[in-house]
Amino acid sequence: MNRRTFLALPLATLAQAPPRDPWVPTPYAEVERILDAVQLQVGERHLELGSGDGRICAAAARRRARSVGVEFDHGRVLASQRPGYTIVEADFWTMDWSTFDILTTGDISDDLRPLVLERFRITAKNGARLALGHALLTVRGLEVFVQTDETRLRR
Repeated sequence: MNRRTFLALPLATLAQAPPRDPWVPTPYAEVERILDAVQLQVGERHLELGSGDGRICAAAARRRARSVGVEFDHGRVLASQRPGYTIVEADFWTMDWSTFDILTTGDISDDLRPLVLERFRITAKNGARLALGHALLTVRGLEVFVQTDETRLRR
């Protein structure tokens, strides 16, 4: 499957409605843990999938990363706009993930995990890191993946 095929996959395979998890704010202590786990560096490009209130983007911006959040909910997009980072109103399935060094999610359901992992595997650039939270992040944990080439993904 090539990149172009995969970009259409979520919409085609999920009856034109990719799954969405309900928004649950990530605890501030977990935000720092997520950014520590991916070893976010100054100047790196960061994408938060489902940015909610923008707290992970704000923390990434404080670490001097170039942070972009993508959020589907119009009200949360308006409420989360602050100087230092950008929140875009969009569906993250339609975003180009290939230009980012770091991708993060807060709490994410077990249903959505394999879809995000596969999209990352196919579209992320070499060296990109993904912090993928489990449902109930504080209980079940956080996994970090690194894209090592066009076809492999390393934990």
